[in-house]
Amino acid sequence: MSPAHHHPANGYGHQQEPAFRASCYLRAFTAGGDNKIINIFNIDRDGYIADAPVRSQCSGDYFYGQDQRLDDAIRHVEETYGAEARSLIAGCSTLSRKSAFVLRSFWVLQHLRTEAASVRFAQMTRQLADAIGEGEGFAMSIKEAVLLAMSFYVDQLQCTDDLDICVVRNISGVPFITSDDPAVLTNRWHFHRQWHLTRSFGLGSTGMIGLLPLSEDLLCVLYDPELYELASVNGFLERGRLRERAKSYAKALANDILR
Repeated sequence: MSPAHHHPANGYGHQQEPAFRASCYLRAFTAGGDNKIINIFNIDRDGYIADAPVRSQCSGDYFYGQDQRLDDAIRHVEETYGAEARSLIAGCSTLSRKSAFVLRSFWVLQHLRTEAASVRFAQMTRQLADAIGEGEGFAMSIKEAVLLAMSFYVDQLQCTDDLDICVVRNISGVPFITSDDPAVLTNRWHFHRQWHLTRSFGLGSTGMIGLLPLSEDLLCVLYDPELYELASVNGFLERGRLRERAKSYAKALANDILR
């Protein structure tokens, strides 16, 4: 039985809004890796969808269509990611500087254009419009929010220049899964300090952590080297050994994070 037949990826299924996941990304989670069908669990509807067409879960014609240069840039990032991901999944044992840059570039791209991120941004503009009494004419649609977010791509990518990257190999026997919002942004330092109660964090915040499942066996981790230390070898770390190495993750400034 192929992986996709018993480890479903989490997706929206049939939604009204367009999808923002690249076909090159979902390939590793499809049945047999042939990029045709994928199993989905729809959280909103609490329902399982078997053998859903991958095409219906991906952005069509790069979705944008309003700026050819933007479309070409997105296509380049996606195609480059696809090649690097295939190499890593095939058993590459060293994470090169080029591979690290490609993974970071794709993570930022996916973080900016997911439906979840775009919905949040669109909702923010709608709330602002309501607050100043401008009505619907001021609020952005989800598509407009995506386009605006993508215009900030280069600046946002530069915010991650100082992050280190490693790839976690899954040896636990429990596969990684993906979702509609696969580029996860979190900040353990921020939450440990309970700063989330009074302030938010972003790509440029101290203590940032970025996660992206690459396949059922690989997970990309971006992290702030000033606060966290991962005992990786040639850019790879095996899951299952994290707990025994946990004490070495944080430097002196962040020792209390893992207590």
